[in-house]
Amino acid sequence: MAFFNEDRLRTYPRIIVLGYLVSAVLTIGYWLARPLSGVANPGGDFIVFHAAARMAASGAAAQAYDPDALKQVYSTILPGMDNLLGWYYPPVFFLPLEPLAHLPYFAALAAWTTVTAALFALAVRPLIRHRDEAWAIAASAPVFYNLFDGQNGFLTAALVIWAFRALAVRPALAGVALGCLCYKPHLAILFPVLLAALGQWRAIGAAAATVAVAVGLSLVAYGVAPWQAFFAENLRNLSQFHGTAGSFPMARIASPHALVLGMGAGAGTARLVQLGFIAAVAAAILLMARRRVPLPLLFAFTVAAMVPASPHNFLYDWTVLVVPMLVLFREIERTGALAFEKAVMLAVFIAALPLGSLPIGMTMSPGVVVPLALMAVIARRAVRARDPDRDLA
Repeated sequence: MAFFNEDRLRTYPRIIVLGYLVSAVLTIGYWLARPLSGVANPGGDFIVFHAAARMAASGAAAQAYDPDALKQVYSTILPGMDNLLGWYYPPVFFLPLEPLAHLPYFAALAAWTTVTAALFALAVRPLIRHRDEAWAIAASAPVFYNLFDGQNGFLTAALVIWAFRALAVRPALAGVALGCLCYKPHLAILFPVLLAALGQWRAIGAAAATVAVAVGLSLVAYGVAPWQAFFAENLRNLSQFHGTAGSFPMARIASPHALVLGMGAGAGTARLVQLGFIAAVAAAILLMARRRVPLPLLFAFTVAAMVPASPHNFLYDWTVLVVPMLVLFREIERTGALAFEKAVMLAVFIAALPLGSLPIGMTMSPGVVVPLALMAVIARRAVRARDPDRDLA
């Protein structure tokens, strides 16, 4: 890794960010040249968020889970758009999105991206010791996807970072942050294991209370019908999609489930492999906690695993990997790099871009190797750790 010396590592992120800015200008110019064009598809996935928010604001939240009804709405927002997209989030996610329904599409997209990016920046800022680290985070590939796809990776990462910062000193606040992840429950499945392993019952209670409040508010705002639709037709359709290789852009899903499915195995086998992986990771978390692995390393391992532990994840979700990357970087600063660590960090930094360029119809899922490698190098650090009181800050 001598090619990536200190000067180059300081310069390259700035060049990459400049490239993002140029791409943004060109992309916005293309949108303006072809206003509201379904071909241009401005804002990427945000069109689904905006359409679902409009349906919720008009009292038709339950119909957002009907792909045909949803298409009728977003086709009026982006005339000519004929892709059949789905809304797969639980009804709690209507709550932060509904205010955006009262804005024009581009204003709503700008507000969503600006606010969630600001939350991410505010969350990660206290963990940054030098401006070069800020440049590196800004240049990372997952940041690119969230900026250009209108997705929620910034929000997810902000919540995880706040939980990381608060867990040792304000566990109830950490629990609130993790409870807010109920809008993407598939990404949060390992955190109850982590909290239980650490005996963080206040955090568990706060997380449960946060989920209860969010669900209660959604019931008051939208009634029980959206929940019925979410647990019935929506989850059934999602399960059918994941039972067939190629029905989702599998090359962009980093999970053992997607990998095995893409290799030709049946849906049942793929689910068993995924469940086995989750069980193995949960056992590793429990073992690390019992051996008093330092909290930053244990949390970092959990976050690195939260992506492949979810059978349904995409490259914008990789924004959460800023936590294990920073923890690993602090370890390298303290003791020097171990074998493969710099290579793994570089792979995490850039892999999302080439993975996002793979053909949508490609059934293989090579991306899962990257978070698995990150888990492995952090686990090695955890085994070698000797100071249980050390913290990242």
